[in-house]
Amino acid sequence: MRQIIKSISFSLLFCLVTIGSAFTQQTEKKSVNLGLQYFKLSTGKQYLKVSANVRINKKLLPVADTEVGVYTMEASASGKLGNIITNVDGEGEFVLPNGFRLHSDSTPAMTFIAVINEDHLLESTETQITVSEVELTVKFIDEDSIKWVNVMVSQPDTASGSIPVSDEEIKFFVNRPFGELPIGGDFNFTNEDGQVSVVFPNDLPGDSTGQVEVIAKIQESELYGNVETSELINWGIITAINPDIEKRSLWASGANAPISLIVLTTSLIIAVWGIIFYIVYKLYKLRST
Repeated sequence: MRQIIKSISFSLLFCLVTIGSAFTQQTEKKSVNLGLQYFKLSTGKQYLKVSANVRINKKLLPVADTEVGVYTMEASASGKLGNIITNVDGEGEFVLPNGFRLHSDSTPAMTFIAVINEDHLLESTETQITVSEVELTVKFIDEDSIKWVNVMVSQPDTASGSIPVSDEEIKFFVNRPFGELPIGGDFNFTNEDGQVSVVFPNDLPGDSTGQVEVIAKIQESELYGNVETSELINWGIITAINPDIEKRSLWASGANAPISLIVLTTSLIIAVWGIIFYIVYKLYKLRST
């Protein structure tokens, strides 16, 4: 009898420990992997991008609908810029004010801080980046039938006006209808004068005047973040627009289909749906009687 009681007691104790352990695991707060990046587009728009995810069962899952506080220099009320709410992908953007400067006479760089406050599911998390201001200037050189795209990279300086930035990798692209086409190959770094040049391809189509948009980027730099600039140049192959493509024909796109075909198709669709509604109406009347 005692042996049976001991067995029952041990089983109950084991169940309680198991349930308590499972409950603890379910309510355990998760540590958040919080990322923060700085972007400056060729339009002058500046913004911060945050990404938040947690590791569950060896998988990284996005943290959605979570408030992230954004600060400058220090995580206090005086340095707060605002809040971001992450989307379903665990990401969010905070657009900086127009003309926002990363440097001043007293601070050569700007520190940005992202903070997630502790709640019943997540631990308190903080991350920060320090970004210096940098300028990219594009120049086009046509020399001995070779077209060069030259980029000058410099930092603003109160004393001398600007300081060249050496040993910084620059990525070159040409804007295309379906994305950005890389040019110039890999590993293009600025020299001691802050300059780097690549050869522009001779076989790229442009618009009706041969214009193409050339883009130069600094990507994921520890000092400067993500910065880009762009310029237009008529170095592309002139693309002539065929007027026959814009004419209405059977082989044209839906927007340029013949009027008679559009009227016929629309009439058939209306007739079919009209018959369906008529049948449904008759069945309803039959059921009512």
